[in-house]
Amino acid sequence: MKLREFRQEDADVICKWIKDETSLYEWSADRISRYPFTAGDLVDHHKRTMSEEKFMPFTYVDNNGVPIGHMAIRYPDEHDKSCVRFGFVIIAPVLRRRGLAAAMLEEACEYSRDVLHASKASLSVFTTNEKAIRCYESRGFRRTGETESYELPAGSWEGVVMERDL
Repeated sequence: MKLREFRQEDADVICKWIKDETSLYEWSADRISRYPFTAGDLVDHHKRTMSEEKFMPFTYVDNNGVPIGHMAIRYPDEHDKSCVRFGFVIIAPVLRRRGLAAAMLEEACEYSRDVLHASKASLSVFTTNEKAIRCYESRGFRRTGETESYELPAGSWEGVVMERDL
C-alpha cells in the first residue's frame, strides 16, 4: 500500500464512501458544504484549493492501485514550512478497523518529514469522532488544548486540535 498524488478519477471512488450528510461534515468540515456532493465537486474543491494555497491531496492505494483512503496535506501558515496540517482523512468504510488509517497517517508523517522537511504535523478532529481521536492518538498525535468551532448546515460542531512531532 502506498500514498500517491490524488488523481481526478479517484474522486468517483472517494465520493461513494460518504453515505450521509453527517459523514460528509465529519470528513470535510466546512470545506464542502452541500450533500449530496459529486466527484466533480471534490475535484473542483481540490483544484481551487491547490491554486489558492499549498494544498496537496493524496490517495492511499492498495497493491493493485485501487483507492482505499484519501487525505490532504497543507501548510496552515504559508510563511512557516515547519508545520503541516492534515485534513480530509478517510478510509473506505468496508476496510476500517484494520489499521489502514494508522498506516496511511504514518506514511503521511514520513512524507511530511522527509520530503516537505516539516518538523510538526497537526490536524483538527471533531470531539464527537472518538474513533478518529483514538486512531490519531495511536499515531502519536496529542491534544494541544486548542479547539476550533465550525458552523455547518448540520449545526455547530467543535473540533479539537492535535499535533505530533515528526
